[in-house]
Amino acid sequence: MNWIDWLRRLFRKAPGRVTNVRIQVSPMKEIAAEWAVPTVREDGSAMPVTEIAHTEASLSADAGATFAVLAQVKPDTTQTVKRAPAPDGSYVLRLVVVGTNGKRGKPVDTPVKIDTPAPGVATAIKVTVT
Repeated sequence: MNWIDWLRRLFRKAPGRVTNVRIQVSPMKEIAAEWAVPTVREDGSAMPVTEIAHTEASLSADAGATFAVLAQVKPDTTQTVKRAPAPDGSYVLRLVVVGTNGKRGKPVDTPVKIDTPAPGVATAIKVTVT
């Protein structure tokens, strides 16, 4: 890379936001997210996927006050994040695109509610006493 390309890369604007975010909570209380990487920067200029370093997925259990990074997902892999079983409660999933120049796009925060229903009435119980 010559110095002109290096300067151009340095002064590029931050990446755009992820789009089409879909959240799913499995019966095992795992949170899975899927999204599409941006094709434009914040200023509206085109952004090829080769200029995206990764998408950072973070989770907050305190209404967005603090976030714990779950994964840094490469743009050429399946955009899915799974977390170990989480206790019931409200969470915020944050997705941020990071460019190869280190600039971070604006975050996309999505609320996630984990509420496991109480078990239903047991039926067809068979007891054998010996």
